[in-house]
Amino acid sequence: MKGIKIQNLLKEIKKVVVLKKTKDKSPYNYPLSKFNIDRELVQDCKLIQPYRACIREALLTLETRIGDKLGSEKTGKQLIQECKKMGVFNRQNKSEEEGLFFLFMGSILWLRNPPSHKKLKYDREEAIKIILFTDHLINLFEKLCSENSI
Repeated sequence: MKGIKIQNLLKEIKKVVVLKKTKDKSPYNYPLSKFNIDRELVQDCKLIQPYRACIREALLTLETRIGDKLGSEKTGKQLIQECKKMGVFNRQNKSEEEGLFFLFMGSILWLRNPPSHKKLKYDREEAIKIILFTDHLINLFEKLCSENSI
């Protein structure tokens, strides 16, 4: 009986130690250079407070990358509409096409605009998540351009 109680106690101690170790090694404590993301994002997005600045820079990088690829001077939602006109989001399934359009449009309107016009508060973890999402959008845009011969 004592042996079982001691084993259970040891299991509980191991759980606490594991939880403590993983808590200390949160990926949100690492610098951006430790992530496998676009170099320009790492360069431009300084993870210092206020974090809205690095969020704004991340989405500006996406917007600039899109504009440069399309040879367009447009910005914001007009740029995303230009993507649609040029066939960047073309898919066999029209629902997917619409989804891609709204994904990029929403990212510009919701992620880029608010920190550009208001002094919103973001924490480090939220900033990193948005930067990583922006990296995904950059890669997705490049893939879509390749698939649609743009």
